[in-house]
Amino acid sequence: MVAAAIGATLAAGSVPGLAPAGAQAADPLVDGRQRAAEATYSGVRAVLSFTEGGQFAELFRIEHEPGATRVESVARTGGSQAEGLTSDEGSWAARGGQWETLGPSPADVAVPPAVQDKYELLTKSGSELSRPVTILTLRAGGETRDVVVLDDGTGVVLRRESYLAGGRLWRLQAYLQFADRAPAMPTPPPLALRGATTIPDPHNLRGDFSAPPSLSNGYMLGAAYDAGGMVHLVYSDGLYTISVFQQPGRIGWDELPPGGLARLAGEGEYRRYCQATSQAVVWGGEHTTFVAIGDAPPDDLVGAMAAFPHVPAPPGVGTRVRGLLDAISFWN
Repeated sequence: MVAAAIGATLAAGSVPGLAPAGAQAADPLVDGRQRAAEATYSGVRAVLSFTEGGQFAELFRIEHEPGATRVESVARTGGSQAEGLTSDEGSWAARGGQWETLGPSPADVAVPPAVQDKYELLTKSGSELSRPVTILTLRAGGETRDVVVLDDGTGVVLRRESYLAGGRLWRLQAYLQFADRAPAMPTPPPLALRGATTIPDPHNLRGDFSAPPSLSNGYMLGAAYDAGGMVHLVYSDGLYTISVFQQPGRIGWDELPPGGLARLAGEGEYRRYCQATSQAVVWGGEHTTFVAIGDAPPDDLVGAMAAFPHVPAPPGVGTRVRGLLDAISFWN
């Protein structure tokens, strides 16, 4: 359940992955992310996604101060209300009033400045929620792929539109209410965090784990974590982020949560699970189970499988995949 902070970051309106190594402060995306982390604000944010798996929507109540974010899911399609908190010390979730420790908060991920290499960035001024904003349009292959509306005062993403090739809108995120005011942060119980540690050299992993330096379509490895026998890799193209979790064992397909879409990629099966803020893809290697989650376009997320082992797995052999998917479903 170390995926906790990913969903909280997406829900709050930060742009994950936008911390390219050696980036200049003049980059409006990087500058906005840094300013948003130091801002104090609250609001209500809606996220809608239109995917092959259907239409998904979720409404969040957000409170943020430097060093901590509180995210409350107040309404969602296909899910229940929940609450979460991330801070510099770690991440927690509350279900039915009971706090549960999820894991340490991930550090900023340093990746090559792929936004400059992959996307053409256009900027203009505007207004959103009666606030001055900077509107960033990111284009690739002659088409608009993302529109990011940054609040000039705080750097927070007030609205974000994501498009597939051909101009089809597939995700819309927008604050319906937004204010500069100090939130009242809850205090989680003093529980011991689960031991996830940074892997200094991910290219020499133990056992059957692997860490490709890149994925298809320009995603570069930015960070790697060892989370109690499970490896967590973070990839970014500078705009979107894909996390890949690896754990020993084979998939018990019958034990996975319902609702996954079964598809063939090469010679293996995979399942895809959709939520408003992100999607997850599950597949199996010879001795390893993989879960990829991210806010990336669907084809990019599925394409991540090509960099890892991918073979058919016999049914009936259980792993911790369901528990990880439960965490992903809760936060996303």
